[in-house]
Amino acid sequence: MPLTTLRSSRVPPYLLIFFLPVALIALIAVVISVASFHRFQQEHRAVVEQQVHDIESIITTVLAEPNHDRVQIVAATSAHYAATQLQTFEHYAFRIAILSGITMIAVLLLWLAITRYLARRLSSLSVAVQALAVENLDAPVLNEVRSIACNPHGVLHPMALAVLALQDAIVERRRAEADKSDAQALIDAVFEHAPDAIELVDAATLRFVTANAASCQMLGYTREEMLALTLIDTQTAMNPEQLAAISRQILATGSAHFENRHRRNKDGSLIDVKVHVRTIRQNDRDYLVGIWRDITAEKAAAAEIRKLSLAVEQSPNAVVITDLAARIEYVNDAFVSATGYSREEALGQNPRLLRSGKTPATTYQSLWRALTAGESWKGEFINCTKDGREVIEAAAIVPVRGADGKVCNYVAVKEDITERRRTEDQLRKLSLAVDQSMESIVITNLDARIEYVNQAFVRNTGYSCEEALG
Repeated sequence: MPLTTLRSSRVPPYLLIFFLPVALIALIAVVISVASFHRFQQEHRAVVEQQVHDIESIITTVLAEPNHDRVQIVAATSAHYAATQLQTFEHYAFRIAILSGITMIAVLLLWLAITRYLARRLSSLSVAVQALAVENLDAPVLNEVRSIACNPHGVLHPMALAVLALQDAIVERRRAEADKSDAQALIDAVFEHAPDAIELVDAATLRFVTANAASCQMLGYTREEMLALTLIDTQTAMNPEQLAAISRQILATGSAHFENRHRRNKDGSLIDVKVHVRTIRQNDRDYLVGIWRDITAEKAAAAEIRKLSLAVEQSPNAVVITDLAARIEYVNDAFVSATGYSREEALGQNPRLLRSGKTPATTYQSLWRALTAGESWKGEFINCTKDGREVIEAAAIVPVRGADGKVCNYVAVKEDITERRRTEDQLRKLSLAVDQSMESIVITNLDARIEYVNQAFVRNTGYSCEEALG
C-alpha cells in the first residue's frame, strides 16, 4: 500500500492510551459526585425547609400554650429530624460511593481491555521493528502492521506507517545494493574479459595495483606475479628515468597515447603495443589506468603491406584495382606512364576509357563470364592511350576475396606487348620469306650442326627437314 508522508506532532496520539483512562475515570467520578451532591443538596434543602416549618409550628403552639409535654414533643421532633437528616446523608453518601465504585470498576475494566488490545498491537509493532532490524522482510507480523496502517483513524496508524516506511526503505536499499552489485559485477566482467590489456598502476610507486586476464596472458605472468611487479619490469623501450618522466607528463596532462615495446616473461620475446593512459584520483592518491593491445602482428602486416605496396607501385607492369562495378580505385605509376592518364583522371572511371574499339566483343564476354564466376582471366586488349596511341596489352585479371570469402575487388596486371607483337610479326614475315626462298638456306650452330633448312634445300638435296637437322 502507498505510504503517506508522516506528520510530526507535539504529542504522539498513542500516548493517549496511558492518560485517557485516568482522565476519563476522574471526569466520570466528578460528574457523578457533582450530580449526586446536587440532588442531595436539593433533597436536604427540602427536608430542612420542612423541619423549619414543623419546628416553627411547634414553637408557635408551645408559646401559645406552654407545658412540659409540648416541650418534649418539640425535643422529640427535633431529634427525629436530626436522625432523619443523618440517615438521609448516610443513604446518599452510600449511593454516591456505590455508583462511583461501580463506574470506576467499569471504566477500569474498559481501560484494561483497551490497554490489552493496544498492547497487543504495540507488541506487533515492536516485533515488526525487531524483524526489520535484522532485515527480515518476510515476517508474518508485517501483515498485522499493514492492517493497523489501513485504519487512518487508529492511534497507532502513524507508528504502523513508520514501520512500513522502514520496510520500504530496506527494500529500496536492497534493490539499490542489488543494482549496484549487478553493475559492479558487469564492470568487473568487462574489465576481466576485455580483449585489450587493462592495468591499474600506482602513480607514486609505478607498482601494479591490478591487471586483467588479457594483460597477464600477453605478458606471461600470473596475477599474483603481476601485482609484485612495477612498470619498469615490463619495459624495454624506456629506462626508469624516461618512464618516470613520461609518468609525470601524464599526471600533468591527464592522458597520453603512444606506442611502446613490452617484454614477455616466459620466453623473453618482445611485443609491440599501442598504449592509452589516463589518470584517476581516488582517496587522495593518483593512479594510472593503462589500456594497451598487442600490435606486433599489425605492424608486421603493415610492413608486409608496405612491401607489397612498394612492389606494386614500382612494378614495370600497369596495375589497376577496381570495385565490383568496375570503378577504378587504384592505379600505379606504370599505368600512368603507359596510358598518359594521371591518378586523379583515372580514379572513379571505368577501364573502358582505354577502349580503342578494336578488341573483339567476345573477349569482353569471356572476361566477365570468368569474373562473375569468381575465376581469373587472361587475355589481350587492343587499347588506346590518352594521346590516341594504339597499344596491345596482355592482361591477367583476378577477383580479390574479403575476409568473408566474397569477391570485393578486381585486380588487373597489364603488360604492353605492342613491340613484342611487332617483332613477332616481323620475325614471322622473315621466316616466311626465308622458307619460301628459291635458294637453299641452311643455318647451323657453332658446332656446324644444322638447326634449320628451308624448303628449297629439301627440294634440291632430297633430304627431309628431319633428316637434315642435327
